[in-house]
Amino acid sequence: MIPHPCLHPSLSKPSLSFLSSSSPPFLQHLSFLPTSPSITKPVFVHSVKPLHVKCSSTNPTSQSHPDHAPPISTLKIAIIGFGNYGQFLAKTLVSQGHIVLAHSRSDYSHVAKKLGVSFFLNPHDLCEQHPEVILLCTSIISTEQVLKTLPLQRLKRSTLFVDVLSVKEFARNLLLDALPPDFDIICSHPMFGPQSAKQSCKDLFFVFEKVRIGNEFSRVQRCEQFLGIFQSEGCKMVEMSCQEHDKLAA
Repeated sequence: MIPHPCLHPSLSKPSLSFLSSSSPPFLQHLSFLPTSPSITKPVFVHSVKPLHVKCSSTNPTSQSHPDHAPPISTLKIAIIGFGNYGQFLAKTLVSQGHIVLAHSRSDYSHVAKKLGVSFFLNPHDLCEQHPEVILLCTSIISTEQVLKTLPLQRLKRSTLFVDVLSVKEFARNLLLDALPPDFDIICSHPMFGPQSAKQSCKDLFFVFEKVRIGNEFSRVQRCEQFLGIFQSEGCKMVEMSCQEHDKLAA
């Protein structure tokens, strides 16, 4: 019997979400996460190994309106890899009022224009816009090469990099190895896509690890603002190490 580590302070409906036994094992593990601050007693789950996860609020001190995520200020976010998934995320970012830039090997300028996104075929031109966040929406086999071709020297030294790959330890090690030590890193796995979140991202899992975030208030705040994008869409935010993610997903 393993006591569950924490409760999510930002969601108000007292419920535990359970998936069917036919769901993937990883999702079955995540389905035991309590989602209500009204649960005051420990929640116990049966497991053959401990689940080192915690429910996370992007702003634990903001409790005045528990039914709503805290307001998010505008971020300048550059999407690298503007295929189907990059376009899918861009729609959410634009709808929330963020400034969205994009770069891809293929020319998606016409698609980007329709979505309200500024497209840059040349990565140097994109990096010179000094985005606050680089959102990597590339395939697992191309991510390393994409990172090598990005002119990192043209970015601000504290730029936040976020990946969305499904294999997290690979992504974590790659970003730590490829990026300068001043850059911030979040490894994330949004467990939804254009089809599963066609109507809404509500109650869908967003798994993440804050791999490296600087101590400055502005950098901590930027991290919380980025995660708040998905919290405000109703996602179930799950903070979990990349190692534990891959163990459960195996």
